Amino acid sequence: MTSKNIVVVGSCMIDFVSYAPRLPQPGETIHGTKFMTNFGGKGANQCVAAAKLGGRTILVARVYIVAISKNIHMYIANLKTEKVETKYIQKTADATSGIAQITVSDSGDNQIVVVAGANEYLNVEDLDEARHDISGAGVVVLQLETSPEVAIKALQLCRGISILNAAPALDEYDRRLLTLPTIFCVNEIEASVFTGLPVTTLAEAKLAAQDLIKKGCNSVVLTLGDKGALYLEKSSPESVYHTSPSVNCIDSTGAGDAFVGAFAFFLANYKNLSVEKMIEISKMKSPPSLYDICVKAAVKDCVTVCKFCKKEFRSLPDNVLFDFYYTMFLEKRSCLLAVEFSELEVFIRMLTIKHKRVKLLKSFQGLINHGTNVPDELIQDFTKYVQKNPLKAISLGIQTGSFFNEGGWYDYSIKILTITEELCKKQAQTVDILKKCLECYHKRIYAETIYCEFKAAENTFNSAQKVIKQLNKLDALPNLAGLYANFSTLYFHRSEYDESFAWSKKALVLLNDKLPSRIVIEVLRQASRACVVKRRFNQAGLLIRQAVNLASEVFEMDGHPHFSDTLLDYGFYLLNFDSIQESVKVYERSLQIRMEVFEKNNIHLALAHEDMAYALYVNEYSSGRFYAARENADRSIRLMERILPSHHLMLASAKRVKALILEEIALDMSEGNNSQLQEKFLAEAEDLHQTALELSRKAFGEKNVQTAKHYGNLGRLYQSMRQYEQAEKMHLKAIAIKEELLGSADYEVGLSIGHLASLYNYHMKRHHDAEKLYMRSMEINLNLFGETYSGFEYDYRGLINVYSKLCDQSNVILYTLKMRDWSLLRAQTKPPVHVEEILPLKEIIEKFLSMC
Repeated sequence: MTSKNIVVVGSCMIDFVSYAPRLPQPGETIHGTKFMTNFGGKGANQCVAAAKLGGRTILVARVYIVAISKNIHMYIANLKTEKVETKYIQKTADATSGIAQITVSDSGDNQIVVVAGANEYLNVEDLDEARHDISGAGVVVLQLETSPEVAIKALQLCRGISILNAAPALDEYDRRLLTLPTIFCVNEIEASVFTGLPVTTLAEAKLAAQDLIKKGCNSVVLTLGDKGALYLEKSSPESVYHTSPSVNCIDSTGAGDAFVGAFAFFLANYKNLSVEKMIEISKMKSPPSLYDICVKAAVKDCVTVCKFCKKEFRSLPDNVLFDFYYTMFLEKRSCLLAVEFSELEVFIRMLTIKHKRVKLLKSFQGLINHGTNVPDELIQDFTKYVQKNPLKAISLGIQTGSFFNEGGWYDYSIKILTITEELCKKQAQTVDILKKCLECYHKRIYAETIYCEFKAAENTFNSAQKVIKQLNKLDALPNLAGLYANFSTLYFHRSEYDESFAWSKKALVLLNDKLPSRIVIEVLRQASRACVVKRRFNQAGLLIRQAVNLASEVFEMDGHPHFSDTLLDYGFYLLNFDSIQESVKVYERSLQIRMEVFEKNNIHLALAHEDMAYALYVNEYSSGRFYAARENADRSIRLMERILPSHHLMLASAKRVKALILEEIALDMSEGNNSQLQEKFLAEAEDLHQTALELSRKAFGEKNVQTAKHYGNLGRLYQSMRQYEQAEKMHLKAIAIKEELLGSADYEVGLSIGHLASLYNYHMKRHHDAEKLYMRSMEINLNLFGETYSGFEYDYRGLINVYSKLCDQSNVILYTLKMRDWSLLRAQTKPPVHVEEILPLKEIIEKFLSMC
C-alpha cells in the first residue's frame, strides 16, 4: 500500500457540550446533567479519524490565539499527538476561536449551534501557502464551516480526489460547490436543504441523491445516521445502499466526521477497493461503545466464571438481554445460547425486540448450522407450556410459528401451529379465540404451501373458510387481505392460475392504510405473481414495483429477508417480461441478502440459488456460458438434499433447472473425444427430468401446468438425444395439457409449440408443419410481448431454415430482413426504469382495477 497525503481544509472548534435527559423544545429551559469542553471542528475531527487509521493527514485551518490561548495550544498539541500535521494552521487575533454549542440527550441525539469565529478568516492566501500539498494530495476534504470561496479555491487546486462535506448546508450557494467535488457528501438534513425535498426515508433519500446528480454533482454520498449510507454516481442510474453496524448510541456528535475521515483514508490508500466497499467499511470504523464493551465483558464473565447456571443475566431488560445473547452468538458460545433459546419464555422475550429481528434470525440459523436441536426443543417446551397456560400459549404459538416462517423453517412452523390449532379448538369459541384460530390458519397455510404440503394446505383452506363463516355470522370479521393473499399463493403453487388471480384480486381490494406494511407488501407481491402467470404484465409491473418501493422503505435498511422475498418476485416479473439481464441483477441482489442472514443450511438460500440458476441459464442461453448457472443449481440441490426429506417436491423444480443446464452443456460439446461425457450429461439430465416428472405427477396429477412443463422438457431432451418420436410424443402431451388448462393463446402454449416446430424443422424434416407452428408461436408472443421479444430470434432462424429447405428464396430474404430489423429494435430497447415513488394504496388499487 503506497500511502498518499490527505489534506483537510477545514475548521477547528472548541466544543461546549451539555448533557440532558432530552433535547429542549424552542423556548424551553431544562436541567442538564453534565458539562464538558472538548476539542472539535469538522475539519479537525476528520483529520484525526483518518490519522487514527494510519493516514498521513495535513490540516489547513485558522485559530484564535489570544483570549483562550491555553486551550488553543492544548488543541494544537492534541492534533500533533494524533499525528496530524499542523504546519498550515494559521493564527489570528481578529476573531474568537470557532465554537460549537452542543446539547446531547440520553438517547445520543444532539443539537449543535456553530459560531465559525476564526475559521471564517481562513482565506485564499492561506491556501496558496499550502498549494503544493493540496495539489499533490491523494484526497482533499472540505466542509462549509469555512467560507465557500475557500472551499471552491481548494477544489480548483486539487488534482486528486476531492470530498466536500457540505455542512452546514447553505440555502444559497455557488453551483461550483456541487460540480467541482469528486464526491458531494451530506446527511439527510443537509440534502433536504440543498434539494428542497423531504429526506426522512430511504426512498426519499434516493430521490434527493438523484436530484443532486441532476444539479451537477459527480457523485453523492448521503449519510443516514444509524440507518447507513447511500451512494450514487452520475455514470450509473442505480444507487448503492449500505446499512450501519448496530451499536447503542451514547453520543452521535462527530459520527459523520469520523465517517468522512475514514472514507478519505480508504480513497487515498486502497485504490483496488470499490467506492461502495469503502463506504461499507467506513461505517464500521467507529470504536466500540462502553455499552458494547460491558456486554462483551458480561458474556465472558458469565461463561468463564461459571455463572451461567445461575441465570442472573435473565433479570436484564429484554433489549439488553437480547444484546447479551447476540454477543454470545458472535463469541461462538453456541451450546450455551442453545440452552437459553430452547426455553419458550426466554425466546418469546427475544421475539418482542422486533427492530433486531435480522440478528435473531442470524443467531437462530447459526445454532442450526452448529448442529443444535433448538427448534425441536423449543416445540417440546411449548407442549409443556400449553399445560400451564393454554390461553397465553395460543398467542405464543402463533408468534413462534410466524418467526419460523420468516426463517424458512416451515416444517417447524407447521408443527407448532398445528398444536396451536388444537389448543384453539379446545377453548370456548369466542370471537377472540376464533380470530386467533384464523390467524393460526393464516400462518400455517403459507408454511404448508411453500413446503409443498398441498393436501394439508387444502384442509387448512377449508378450516379457515369455516371460521370465516362463523365470524361473519357474529359480525366480527377481521381484515382478510393477508389470508386471501395466502389462498392465492396456494393456488399459484398448484398452477391453478385463474383461482390464484381471483383470490389475489380479492386481497388487493381489501388493502387499507391501517394494515401493517408487511401485509400490504405480501398482498402486492402475490397479486403481481398471479398477474405474471396470467400474462397481465402492466398490472404485474405496477404492483411489484410498488411492493419493491415499500419493502425498500420498511425492510431494506435492516437487510431483512422480506426485502429479499420482494426482490425475488421482482426478478420473476422481469424474467417473464423478457427483461432478462435486469432480472439476473435483481436475483443476485436477493441472493446476497439471504446469504448475509442465513449463510448456509436454509431453504431460503436453496430457493434463491435455484432462481439464480434459472435466470443465468436463460441469460446465457445464446452464449453457452453455463458454469455459474450450473454452480447455483448444484448448490440449490445440495442444500435441499441436506435440509429436506428425500423425494421432496421442492427438489423437482431444482432438478429440472439442473437438467436444462446439463442438456445445453452437452449440446455445446463437440463430438469425438467428448462423446462419452456428452452421453453422460444427457443421461443425467434424463434421470433428473424423469424424477421431477414423477414428483410432479404424484403431487399434482397429470392435468397440471407443472406436469406439462416436465413433459415439454423431456421432449426437448429426447430431441437432443435423437429420440425424435419420443420427443414428439412428449411435446404433444405438453401442448394438450397446457391448452386445456391455459387456453390456446398462452405463453406456455407458444413455448411448447416453438419446441415442436424446432423438432419438425431440424430433425423430422416436416417443414410445412414446422412453418405453421412457428407462425402460431410468433403470433402468441407478439400479442404478449410486442415485436422486440427475445424469443423471436429462434423463430426467425427456424423460418429461414424452413424456407431454405423448401427452396422458397423470397421468404428466406423476407425473414432475414425481419430478423435484422428485430435485432436493431432489440439494440435500441432500454431496460425498464424503476420509479421509486411510493403511491397511495387507493391510487394503486384504482389503477389496477382500471386495467382489468
